[in-house]
Amino acid sequence: MDLKSGGNSFAFQMGLEIEEMKHGQSKGILRVNENHQNTVGLVHGGVLCTMADTLCGAAVLSGIAKNRHPLTMDLNISFLKAAKGKVITGEAATIHLGNRTAKVECSLKSEDVLIARAYATFIIVDKGR
Repeated sequence: MDLKSGGNSFAFQMGLEIEEMKHGQSKGILRVNENHQNTVGLVHGGVLCTMADTLCGAAVLSGIAKNRHPLTMDLNISFLKAAKGKVITGEAATIHLGNRTAKVECSLKSEDVLIARAYATFIIVDKGR
């Protein structure tokens, strides 16, 4: 699966661009538009959750065999500040990679200000299961 060219169609359609995937880490960018806003004009929490989940999965995917696939078991996100800018950047890093599970942390920033921190746990399965 090539996440950089739309392998995750939901996140791709949302506008998330995966800029880097290597060695258990990933980086991405989202250019904010009106479709990402909630009823008070701020970036919707679900957009940030999707971004964090996708970047965490990409980080795991970059560190496992091509015939394996990570599936999210748990995602915990803390919203720290409202996203004020027109661009959100994210970085995810695998902090544990076992044969069956992985643990990843992710930071999301807007205008270089930390707006959310997420932690995710993945189960790693063989593709086709």
